[in-house]
Amino acid sequence: MKKIYLVIVVVVAVIGYFVYTSILKPQLDNRTVTAVVPMTIKSSDTSLEFTYPSGEDGYSLIEPPVPEGLSDGLRKVYILMDTHDYIEFQKDKNGDTPPTVSVFVLDFPNSLYGLNGLTEDSKRIDKLKAWAQKYTKYSSYNQKTAEPEEVKLDGALTLHYLTKGDYQQDVYVVMYNGKVYVFNGQFTKDKENIHKMFKELIGSVVFD
Repeated sequence: MKKIYLVIVVVVAVIGYFVYTSILKPQLDNRTVTAVVPMTIKSSDTSLEFTYPSGEDGYSLIEPPVPEGLSDGLRKVYILMDTHDYIEFQKDKNGDTPPTVSVFVLDFPNSLYGLNGLTEDSKRIDKLKAWAQKYTKYSSYNQKTAEPEEVKLDGALTLHYLTKGDYQQDVYVVMYNGKVYVFNGQFTKDKENIHKMFKELIGSVVFD
């Protein structure tokens, strides 16, 4: 079996992820529609908005509950999975985990200040790198294939890089208004459609 990468590891290890019969499947059934339609997710709590193609021939969104008061500041998790892949995966739960798109929203921890000379007055890029290096279970920063490039996502400074493994990962790490947002798209050569969807999702991101 392939190793289960960032998303599944994090959600299982950190928050217990899905209780399938009582949480995931009801949510998935409610999110699945017969046509592929653009679905916009907008959350005032996380100051985040993005759009994805929802439906039977599109993708299904799961929002697992996040316990309050986690030490790493995790606030919200969104998981997107190709609906057909998800249905096949549920037929054989011991099979390989399909590639997913994940979005993590976390509070930037004040505990990072004072480490390696980081202060509140440090440059935003230095804060981003310090966070990514510290919280690799979300960022996969230790698996990057090259130094990250600095880009803008809805005007916000962003670290962008790729990782290698059983699944390649396309990662964007953003800091905005005291929060860190991690967008992670997993893909392989034979699963490139999900990477295309991820790029379109990234293009739809708005910070409110």
